[in-house]
Amino acid sequence: MIGPRRAASGLLLLAGLSASASAATLSPAEAEPVVVLLESAAEQGLEPGDYEAAQLRAELARAAAAGPRSSAWAAFEDRLERSALRYGRELAMGRVEPEEAGVRWLLERRRVDVDAAWRLGLARGEPAAALRRLAPEHPEYHLLQAALARLLREGGDPALVRRLGLNLERWRWMPDRLGATHARVNLPAFELRLIEDGRRTLVTRVIVGKRGWETPGFTDSLGRVMVNPYWNVPDVIARNEVLPKLKQDPAHLQRRRYTVLDGWAADAAIVDPRGIDWRRYSAASFPFRLRQEPGAGNALGRLIFMLDNDFEIYLHDTPGRRLFERANRALSHGCVRVESARELATQLFAREGRAQELSSAIAAGRNAVLELGQAVPLHVVHFTVEPEGARLVTHPDLYGIDESVERALRARRLQAVTGQ
Repeated sequence: MIGPRRAASGLLLLAGLSASASAATLSPAEAEPVVVLLESAAEQGLEPGDYEAAQLRAELARAAAAGPRSSAWAAFEDRLERSALRYGRELAMGRVEPEEAGVRWLLERRRVDVDAAWRLGLARGEPAAALRRLAPEHPEYHLLQAALARLLREGGDPALVRRLGLNLERWRWMPDRLGATHARVNLPAFELRLIEDGRRTLVTRVIVGKRGWETPGFTDSLGRVMVNPYWNVPDVIARNEVLPKLKQDPAHLQRRRYTVLDGWAADAAIVDPRGIDWRRYSAASFPFRLRQEPGAGNALGRLIFMLDNDFEIYLHDTPGRRLFERANRALSHGCVRVESARELATQLFAREGRAQELSSAIAAGRNAVLELGQAVPLHVVHFTVEPEGARLVTHPDLYGIDESVERALRARRLQAVTGQ
């Protein structure tokens, strides 16, 4: 509740600012911009009706006429605060949770103390400005938001208006800070960008997970590079994809330079494949680990970026260069194949004056791990609309995430209407 009945005091800290928030009532001059903000919620990809904007507009004049000490004004303030706080929460952190939409989005989420921001805005006499500052600070968010506002004013393509709103929602799921230097993979664009000190210094094509093996959204870091890697064929791939080939043609093992081991333990022993009758085994009974040796034709190419996640997903080089020419590059089992993986690693090591060290390690042909002194954040994301200068670039909804988020929002609106 706002007004004489609310006692807000103490030191409030928000984004490095502090103020003493003492009891204060909201004046009609301060309430008006808040109502205007709620009325324009569609320009942020939000729904004005969720915040009772029309009802608040109708009540404002009546409550103001009754006076700031009236019960009508107190009731109006209460209603405005409830709407303003909901608007602030949804502007800052989104309307639905990724899990609610069935989206694998494992990036660190924004966490904003909206109540503290509102109280600070009241104490300073600028509640509307305090709400506006809750929007994500990322430049891409503001470019998309400006494009959405322009489309709404000009009566633009309604479908693009639905998609812009959904992408703004996902920007609210992003971490507050991406890092002045960071790498970003946008899955629907099949593209990796290296951003160094705010500038885009490398753009390269990538191959990502196909349907059924979707690459999730997640945050990690590029800090360790393995050169001339071994590839331990994931068990599910060995059982379901490699084993049938071995039953048909045991020489497939030699052509792919696979070593057979008797399991996944660190001390697993090498098994002579000449004594194995592959036809004896099924996917359920397959007991071996297959390891591809470093060198030409290795599925991981000459290097991989070793990540720390629970999905066994990493970024890596690849010998299959022609696949990068395809428009739809959802072809992997979840890992991200990087067309310019060596260039990416070279730029990261060059930042520390170690580009030659990387080059020499690759040329040596031996398996080795090199660590960067300063890891670079990696963000794997899913945006189907991106700003490129003065224009918008759209991408296919690769994994149906736009559709999933829209479905979750419809379900929430239906729940609000029916009360169920």
